[in-house]
Amino acid sequence: MNTETEKITDAELLELLQPFCSPDPARGKIATPFSENGHTCATDGRVYIRLANAIAGVREQYLGVVGSSANSKLASDPTLWRTVDFELPKHEPREEGNLKPCQECNGEGLIECCECGHERDCSKCDGRGEFGFPGYDPRNDSTEPFRLPTVERPYYVGRFYINLIAGLPGFAYEGDPQPLMPLLFRFRYGCGLLMPIRA
Repeated sequence: MNTETEKITDAELLELLQPFCSPDPARGKIATPFSENGHTCATDGRVYIRLANAIAGVREQYLGVVGSSANSKLASDPTLWRTVDFELPKHEPREEGNLKPCQECNGEGLIECCECGHERDCSKCDGRGEFGFPGYDPRNDSTEPFRLPTVERPYYVGRFYINLIAGLPGFAYEGDPQPLMPLLFRFRYGCGLLMPIRA
């Protein structure tokens, strides 16, 4: 661990990571920060963040691909990184939750045996009758995707997410992301990836 990371407590680092976790407690492992390959990580499926100084390999590890040289170039050339020198977009979250009825049990949470009539919890939704999570979640963005203004090719991200990652201390992102590939970003204590949006 480097001296920069040692200036922040473990509890503060976990607090920093929690907003990147899934707000749905039913999603198990990704509802809280977790350890992977020796790194403390967090993800909600759209954004991935890990505490580590090594940028090389993060995209390959996350996507399960090999042979990309982009990360090593980014690690050695500071001119390839951009900071937020533009106004961050506003986003308007949907107020309702995203609960959807389970199709397997028709939202009842129970499955009846066709031979004996015995009822059991639906294995598809764990007896809840629905998928998703209740209530307000700011990730449910109802506004248009945001085009990063400092990259040459059109590259769109969610408004909630660009605000989330831009709030990290020492935040910078790769200046020339490949279309439809995750945006690589770094911050004082680590690095991460943000999935783009097709617009």
